[in-house]
Amino acid sequence: MYRLIHLYQPIRELSSNQILGCEALMRGMPPHPQSPEELLIEAEQQGDMIQLDLSSIQTIIAQQIKTDTQLTFINVLPTTLTDIDFLSWLKPLGQEHSTIVFEISEKGQIQDWKKLQHTLMALKQRGIRIAIDDFGAGSTNLRHWVDLAPDFIKTDKYFMTDIQGSLRKQHLLKGLLTLFENTTELIVEGIESEEDFRLIRQFGVKYGQGYWLGRPAPKGLTMPDSILKKGG
Repeated sequence: MYRLIHLYQPIRELSSNQILGCEALMRGMPPHPQSPEELLIEAEQQGDMIQLDLSSIQTIIAQQIKTDTQLTFINVLPTTLTDIDFLSWLKPLGQEHSTIVFEISEKGQIQDWKKLQHTLMALKQRGIRIAIDDFGAGSTNLRHWVDLAPDFIKTDKYFMTDIQGSLRKQHLLKGLLTLFENTTELIVEGIESEEDFRLIRQFGVKYGQGYWLGRPAPKGLTMPDSILKKGG
């Protein structure tokens, strides 16, 4: 069992600055606070990727407050979701699942799309919502993600890098808003400045995440960003 802690970064509704939920960000337990990348590399070398993932999920769910109405976004590897024992492992946890969102990274390797779709359907029946993370970073056929019918799409930070000077990125972001309108909520990641925030809010983006909106912090201590102090 890995000894992990998690920091929580807020995801905000841009029009009101209200917190939709927080993404749980994995870290190693002090005095060896490894980054997620270091933990994943170590786990891959030891053949423990799924065990690391399960340890992270279990730690987060155990920390959840049942009366909390905000969503908790939890990163999950595709290989964990398609593992034969995953649904059986999740069942006895006995936690209210209506505030859980599993994030699946487009960067992850998916070998069996049908099995993944079956697992996600079973999770939705338990009240768990699904998000596609790092959207646009991989080479996956768009059709696959449409078939999975996610509740949220989280765009890769690439789209926000230098977006002020890139009409192509602006058009792509607007195109995604149109593509997923009335079916899937779009969350734009990588909002690092007031200028970026105001630009994408003008586009009609509903939800966002990034340092400008709030930095990662221990649970219950998510700090308000300067944008709140300025009143938007």
